[in-house]
Amino acid sequence: MLDKWREFADNKKPEERYVFNCVLLQNPMCETMMRFDFSREKSAEYIVEICSMIKPLNPVVIYLKNSNITESVKKAVEERGNDWLNMVIDYHCNGAYGKSKKLSGFEGYILALEERQRRELDILSNININHVVLDNPQKNWEAAYRELDKMFT
Repeated sequence: MLDKWREFADNKKPEERYVFNCVLLQNPMCETMMRFDFSREKSAEYIVEICSMIKPLNPVVIYLKNSNITESVKKAVEERGNDWLNMVIDYHCNGAYGKSKKLSGFEGYILALEERQRRELDILSNININHVVLDNPQKNWEAAYRELDKMFT
């Protein structure tokens, strides 16, 4: 994964803008935390390394914080179905992190997501990358868009 980030940073076209969904925090945390049960510190080191590669590109992270993960997952199940839910429960509970914490079922999945969000927010607050944390934007997207407008105008 680090090689792909390095390649991207080295080959980025200066006139282009890029928008990424979940590749800076969520995906690395799923790999380092969920899959391999890395410590909070080791996951942070990995993400800091990515940030050092992309820092010259002046990235901005927009983090969508969720204070009611259970409610959001239940809404996602309505859209994505039980097959999706069973797949993500399996990934989060049967990976190294889930096994080490003896997580199981829907409740275990939620506990894993809550801990991942805590770690992501901690990492985000300690990296030198422009960022904004939108608190529960799904409750009022218009307010979230206004906040972003203020940041970019």
